[in-house]
Amino acid sequence: MKRLPPSIRQKKRYVRFNIHSESNFDLGEVVDCFWDAVIDFSGVQGSSKIDPWIIGNTFDETKQEGVVKVRRSEVESFRAAITLVENIGGEDAFVEVIQVSGSLDKVKRS
Repeated sequence: MKRLPPSIRQKKRYVRFNIHSESNFDLGEVVDCFWDAVIDFSGVQGSSKIDPWIIGNTFDETKQEGVVKVRRSEVESFRAAITLVENIGGEDAFVEVIQVSGSLDKVKRS
């Protein structure tokens, strides 16, 4: 099966985030928390439009930073959804968006 040409594919943005909390979380807890937040904010159909995907090799468990790939048209919806996060895995926490970019390399460098 052939891949779609770039002109037809959905455009994406990379959102770099930081989790502020007194305890550290693993990737699974963060993924569950983000999916729950997006579904609570925009419903199941809205979450499929946002299409959040945490890039696993970018998540640093010591710094609690990572990168999420979302669709370009839904970046603001995703930002709104994750700002509503108040706890992760039963611990108080909040998520800060550090940077949004169209290139993964630019997000990783800064």
